[in-house]
Amino acid sequence: MYPDWAVQDYDLDNPRVDLDDVHDLGPENINLPEPAGAPYEGWYEIFVHDYPLTEVYEDPNEATVRIWVDGHLEETFEFEMVGEDADHYVARVYFPGGTIEACDGLDGCP
Repeated sequence: MYPDWAVQDYDLDNPRVDLDDVHDLGPENINLPEPAGAPYEGWYEIFVHDYPLTEVYEDPNEATVRIWVDGHLEETFEFEMVGEDADHYVARVYFPGGTIEACDGLDGCP
């Protein structure tokens, strides 16, 4: 069951995990088919959460996030994540329009 965001009982504005690699390092895929339909425009924050495993790794995880807007690759972000159960704020995207602003990692988005 996915959260019901924006327009109540309208599934296309809800994020979906299409590919979730819980046993390895990816890839994973999340889609938001129709974000921010009027009058629900606004900023969407994109972040990565490193879920804790039973085995703790000392080395950082290499991560790549690709942001696609309307079927076009618009931005690619590469970064390292250190520590289990950590968040990394990657970017925020404004809809409609698809404007992308980079975030600074640990402290969230501007």
